[in-house]
Amino acid sequence: METDELVQRIAHSKKSLFITVLTANEVSTFGPDNIEHFLPWTLVQLAKLQRHKYSKNKKAGVLSLVIREFTALRDAVTGIPIKRIAGCFIQDGEVHSLTAGEMRQAFLTDAQTGEPLDPEPNVTFIDFEQLVAQL
Repeated sequence: METDELVQRIAHSKKSLFITVLTANEVSTFGPDNIEHFLPWTLVQLAKLQRHKYSKNKKAGVLSLVIREFTALRDAVTGIPIKRIAGCFIQDGEVHSLTAGEMRQAFLTDAQTGEPLDPEPNVTFIDFEQLVAQL
């Protein structure tokens, strides 16, 4: 899937998504209250990536997306909605989808120490491609 098509699909999804976008310089979050800003903001960020395509600083040329969806399913004990999490990163104009296992590892590993973290209750990880197919 092309990056512009992916961004359009996410922006126009009828699902209640919470999207976190990480660039080399900032973190922005979009949800039902400000989703109308996701498409224009992200298209600007993708244009900036093109500038960094040939940069020696490869970290500057990566845009990461983490998508959270609160499902209608609820935990039987707590009543808290079950959250599905998926992610990808965009580099050199290509979308690199992460698997559920890769997302789980990223979320359950301390970034500074590499030590495992306790899992959050009521969270499931899914393949990014699976989530996008359901949008």
